[in-house]
This record gives sequence, C-alpha cells and structure tokens, in this order.
Amino acid sequence: MIGRLVRAMRCEALKLRRRPLGWSPLLASALAAAAAVGWRAVSLRGAAAEGAEALRVLPTAWWALPAALAWGVTAGGLLLLIVAAMTLAEERELGTAKVVFSKPVRRGEIVFAKGAVLLLATIAIVFVALAVGLAVGGALWGFGDVVDAAYPDYVFHTAGSAVCEIDGVAYCLPRQALLAAALTVPPVFALLALALCVGSFTRQTGVSVGIAFSLLLFGQALAWLWDAAAPWIVNSYVRFPTETLTAYVTGESTRLWAERWPS
Repeated sequence: MIGRLVRAMRCEALKLRRRPLGWSPLLASALAAAAAVGWRAVSLRGAAAEGAEALRVLPTAWWALPAALAWGVTAGGLLLLIVAAMTLAEERELGTAKVVFSKPVRRGEIVFAKGAVLLLATIAIVFVALAVGLAVGGALWGFGDVVDAAYPDYVFHTAGSAVCEIDGVAYCLPRQALLAAALTVPPVFALLALALCVGSFTRQTGVSVGIAFSLLLFGQALAWLWDAAAPWIVNSYVRFPTETLTAYVTGESTRLWAERWPS
C-alpha cells in the first residue's frame, strides 16, 4: 500500500510539474515577497524624505518579513487554489478518470496522493516567500536584533510571540520566524483541500474554479460578519441568562437586574 501511495504521489507531482500553472505559484510567491519588502523600503524612504517621525524600531530583515510572508503566501495560494480545483475536475473533463481509476490503485489513494502533493506545494510556496523575504530584507537592512531606534545599544525584542505589534506595525521576531511560517501552512492547505473536494463534484474545471473562489470570498465575508456581530450576539443573548444563573448561585438580589439591564 505504501508503495502504491508513493508511486501515485510521484505521478501527481509529475503532472503538477508539467502543468502550465505548475511553477507559477512558486514564481508568484517569490515575486510578491520581493515586492512586499521593496514596498516597505520605498515607504520607509518616502517617510524619511517627508521628514516624518523616525520608526521606533530600526528596520531589519525581520521587520519586513511579515509583509513578505503575507504577500507571497497570498499570491502563491491563489494560484494553487486554481490548481487544486482543477486537479480532479480535469480528470473527468478530459476523460482520463476511467484510465486512472482502472489502475490497481484505489480511488482514496489517488485523492490522498493529490492532497499530499498540494500539501508539499503549500509548504514550498511558504518556504519560497520566507527565503525571498529574508534574502531581500537581509540585503537591504541586515539581520540584526530588533532594537529601539532611540537606544541602539538596547535590545528591544529577540524572543516572544511570533509577531508582536508596536505602534500599529507588526515585527516578526528572529527566533519565531520559522514558527510563523509553519503556522501559515494549515489554513492555506485547508482552503486547497476544500477546492479539491469541490473538484470531485464537478465535471468542468471552470465551474470548480468558480465555486472554489466563491467559497473563498464567502468565507472571508462570513468571518468579517462574525467578527462584527459576535460581540452584539454575546452581549444581547448570552450574557443575560449567564448572569441570571450566576445570581441564583451567588444569592444576588434580583432588584439589581434593572440597574444592569435597563429597559
């Protein structure tokens, strides 16, 4: 069984390499990461030319890495989403599904091989974005510690959370750069797995790609709506019965309810 899975993964990897979109996610990830670092450099020079207040933290490669990682993974992930939505629908559209499924390999093993290749591709675009961001940022600013601009001899941050926010700007810390990149892989692969599932229910690649992007936009809109509506739902429908039960447990007088929740 393991041998069949390995052979199926090799076959799917070869298909991905020979696709017109096979190498485009890696290229898009590299270009977007480099563009993100370049944009940070241009904005920094523009602020200095306008006489704006200096940054609280001196720029280093770690300073520009969050933007490079975000831009690179977004650009490469969108192209990988197209590939994931097409990989199963294309088998049925071109009529090669009968040939593939007639081989002594189970359908679940073929789907697992396609998912494993997509996971490796996701790791690849994250690694490319990380490497390009560090390379371009290191060439521009070096790999120093994150220090206060007013006190260069004092180390401001060298460890802690993956990304810390200072004055509204995110700074990626050196020791947690790989962890931040690793945590980027699961959500991207989850979207690709969803697109792969969509491709298994459609016969045309265009339809599967359209549904996959529709689900992506719907998920983003739903997340935004939940962030906006969740506090109101909790305060309106969850807090009142919770506080009511707490009053019974603690023996709090019910005459105080009118003060807490005036009509």
